[in-house]
Amino acid sequence: MFALVVFLYGAAINAHSAGAQIATCASEVPPSEQLGELFRNVQLKGIFPDSKTFADLHFDESPNAILADYQARIQVEEPA
Repeated sequence: MFALVVFLYGAAINAHSAGAQIATCASEVPPSEQLGELFRNVQLKGIFPDSKTFADLHFDESPNAILADYQARIQVEEPA
């Protein structure tokens, strides 16, 4: 679980430091639906000081690419 928290924090920091900006309605679909489990885990871990920071970030990768990376890392951490 520690590795997952490190990944979530690292992904958030990378998005922020890579010039992530607050989107002005980049998608009609809320990030909670686009990122599902990843969004819930980031919000529940309290990585950011408030619940809006992660929700408002604009990432350079598509939600599908982010989720694929997230799922790959989860499977490495928790082998079946």
